[in-house]
Amino acid sequence: MSHNRSPDDLVRYISIPDESPLQGLKTSGTKGQMSMVAGDFIECYSSPSDAGVFSVVVTVFFLDTAANVLKYIETIHHVLETNGVWINLGPLAWHFEPDADNSRPGGNIELTLTELITVILQSGFKFESGPHLDQHTISTPYMANSRGMLTYIYDAEFWVARKL
Repeated sequence: MSHNRSPDDLVRYISIPDESPLQGLKTSGTKGQMSMVAGDFIECYSSPSDAGVFSVVVTVFFLDTAANVLKYIETIHHVLETNGVWINLGPLAWHFEPDADNSRPGGNIELTLTELITVILQSGFKFESGPHLDQHTISTPYMANSRGMLTYIYDAEFWVARKL
């Protein structure tokens, strides 16, 4: 009910396309695969059978959900095949508060962007360069109502990194 300009903005029709994202797409006869698993990312993708199974990993508003981002980077590296690509977009609005009693295994690791980039490079990735590929900041609305009076804008980091 807050931050609305008019009562008309409280309830309104929104169209959501009901079509296949593959509709009209020219394919070479092969089908892409996507994996999505409910559960802890590290637990779901750290087994030896997960090594090198993906050619691309996309993380959107995801890295800052980690209590230990180093483990996330390690897991992404683990599941990517050699020369695989990691595409990221998201802020560093870390979701875990400091663990005062050290009860969380591994503690909390919250890095600055500069520190995060250094760790990514040291973890066996190389940032791609070229038009629209270089690591850069994109102002990104989040949970925004286009007619509302309150919009959250994140300075989200975008990059394309390749596993060496």
